[in-house]
Amino acid sequence: MASDGRKDASPSQNLLIRSVAVAAMLCTGVYLAWRATTLGTNTWLSAPLFILEVWGATHLALVAMQGWSTPPVATEPVQPTDDAPESVDLVITCTYHEPADLERTLVACRSMTHLRQIVVASRPLRRPEIGEVASAFGLEVLETDGNHVDCFWQGAQELGGDLVAWLEAGQVPMPDFITATVGQFADPGVAVVQAGVGLLNKDSLAHLEGGRDEDPFRHAVALPSLSRHGVAPWRGGGSVVRTSAIRSVGGFDRGDQAALQRAAVRLHANRWQT
Repeated sequence: MASDGRKDASPSQNLLIRSVAVAAMLCTGVYLAWRATTLGTNTWLSAPLFILEVWGATHLALVAMQGWSTPPVATEPVQPTDDAPESVDLVITCTYHEPADLERTLVACRSMTHLRQIVVASRPLRRPEIGEVASAFGLEVLETDGNHVDCFWQGAQELGGDLVAWLEAGQVPMPDFITATVGQFADPGVAVVQAGVGLLNKDSLAHLEGGRDEDPFRHAVALPSLSRHGVAPWRGGGSVVRTSAIRSVGGFDRGDQAALQRAAVRLHANRWQT
């Protein structure tokens, strides 16, 4: 499942968005039909280009499908129940991050509520500064081997709770991160709740003028739309995880760079929702 702060579009805005999407797909279909009849004799060049254009049209249709109908976002978080307790454990993974990244996350955690235990899971310490930062906040570092997924899983097993929040060093959670997500676990079929993650740096080549980039679409449209079907993408950091669900599908593949994606596929195959 997904949780974010998206504002719902008005009926007139939805009508405009859908009208533009339909018009774009119709124009694309007419164009592809025309292109199919004008490949010419140099098919060795025109055919691959036509295939790429068909792929682009397919991508457009999938994007339109994602944004066609998104569920309304509740103005109040789902209330915790016996199946979704108010307090959860927290694992902060620190692999190749700088000490300042960990400090930034730990400072933000001070304003969060409903946290029971916190553990910092890191690769074997080659920089004592990481341990010093954790010690300054009264925490110890759990040294683990492997990638960030392995760090999280070993940290979650060390804590032993069924609901474990996951943050990566450098992420700055909102104060209501736990209260805005944990209530979703009142549904016993929910395995993961992924919160939207924004970027502070807006001056990279991936960002367009006016602050428009793929992240707002991903978190304001794709994430809640796929969440409606129980298949929201799981990005790792910024999520709350039901560890019993992960154990039921065999845990994570240790050392696998795609361990998160493979675990999500197994969860969905076993009718768990994300």
